[in-house]
Amino acid sequence: MILPHCTNAQYHARSEISASGLALFARSPAHFRANASTIGADIARIGTAVHDAVLEGGGALLDAPGWGRRSKDDRAAWSAWFAEHGGGDDLVETAGAADAWFALFEQRTGKLVLRPDERVQVDAMAASVRSHPRVAEILAAPGGVAECSIVGELHGVAVRCRPDWLVPDLDGHGPVVLD
Repeated sequence: MILPHCTNAQYHARSEISASGLALFARSPAHFRANASTIGADIARIGTAVHDAVLEGGGALLDAPGWGRRSKDDRAAWSAWFAEHGGGDDLVETAGAADAWFALFEQRTGKLVLRPDERVQVDAMAASVRSHPRVAEILAAPGGVAECSIVGELHGVAVRCRPDWLVPDLDGHGPVVLD
């Protein structure tokens, strides 16, 4: 069953085993129990940003200034910037270490903050994906949906997946999934 309006939080709260969970279980039941992930936080952030840029128009991305983060003046400038962009005027003090600022901002606002060097990487990767002729065709197909949740049963096991892009019917040839 397709759940087109299921949010990411709702999807992850569901009880079915996910495609990622099945992959971990295939590695070993211990990996599944430990929910072991080999993807680092920075890699996951960049992947999320590319995903948003390619599939959802980049609306959840926000470019951070290239300021320092150590001096009192730097901290004051960042505090004002976060407040101006909806993160609250207490973010710098609440988060403490500068490395935690972006994560707290993202948690509060749902916006992913990119440093200038990260923006260059994200734009290059997104342009590369969009320039592939077949991918461009699939992304332009009518009826395509980003982040559509799908639930069902596989050999008696309740499963779920959330493909990046789903086209219900591509040129009369049936559904196509990009993930």
